[in-house]
Amino acid sequence: MRWFQFRELPFVDWIAWRIPWKQKRLQRTFSAMLAALLDGGVPEAEAVRLAGDCTANEICRRRAAQAFAALELGAKLDDAVRAFDHSGEFHWRLTNATTPAADF
Repeated sequence: MRWFQFRELPFVDWIAWRIPWKQKRLQRTFSAMLAALLDGGVPEAEAVRLAGDCTANEICRRRAAQAFAALELGAKLDDAVRAFDHSGEFHWRLTNATTPAADF
């Protein structure tokens, strides 16, 4: 499938992002790598960029780059990842994961 993949026109990655179960899998990969990188002490902006690269999906990389740019401008992590998922579910999960257990 990667033979049909072009960096300027990521047709295969676009299809993968539009299929709901593949999108959830990409989001799981992104969030797992983001959590591992943050636990390892990597700065937030760099962790978002690296987690986007770990998905091996150009759509995820572009959205992670948007989040990276927002973090560089001083946004909080949970606000910056809004660019990663426009439905808001990923942001909701990240916000609740980063708050103390008593508040959730």
